[in-house]
Amino acid sequence: MNEKIKQLQNTAGIQVVRTLMRGDENTEVKLMLTQTQLDKFAELIVRECAEICLEANDHKNILQHFGVE
Repeated sequence: MNEKIKQLQNTAGIQVVRTLMRGDENTEVKLMLTQTQLDKFAELIVRECAEICLEANDHKNILQHFGVE
């Protein structure tokens, strides 16, 4: 996951709990968050996007910023 997304999660107070699935090496991620935390996370993402749009009028910058292909 992109480091910027992790930073926004932390700023929003979102705690990520990871547990190993039985008989599988993949991890299952469980998010424990309140509506307030989810709202804050969404707000932070929108603010990041708005800031990028002000700097350069190019949506590819937004995709790169969040590590989305």
